[in-house]
Amino acid sequence: MKNSLKKYITLFVLLCISLLTNAADYTNNSVLSSGKWIKIGVQNTGIYKITYAELEKYGLNPAQLHIYGYGGNVLSEKFSEMTYDDLPEVSIYDSGSYILFYAKGVVKWEYQDNRFVHINNTYSTMGYYFLVILVN
Repeated sequence: MKNSLKKYITLFVLLCISLLTNAADYTNNSVLSSGKWIKIGVQNTGIYKITYAELEKYGLNPAQLHIYGYGGNVLSEKFSEMTYDDLPEVSIYDSGSYILFYAKGVVKWEYQDNRFVHINNTYSTMGYYFLVILVN
């Protein structure tokens, strides 16, 4: 009886430690939980241009713009490779009259067996990004 109780207490302590360490790996809020955002889709990998006029048409202030998203590539099935808890931010180039950003489409190239192969995303025909104006 004592050994059984000791095993349950040990199991409970290990479970609590596991929950506490995993909780530190997650953000409190998604970047999409506040602010104004719109979703845009891309089919092909490349550099995309959005003019200030287009952004203002959607009610987005170009000076406060952030872009987030994974794009259209199939995400890795290896959970150890996942590094983002939320959508990652995409770098942008701001010219003063338009914004450029690099987006990933639905085809991913990988080097396998001494050659490059392409992997189509069978789950989607578009890669998605979110144009976000954060509220402070």
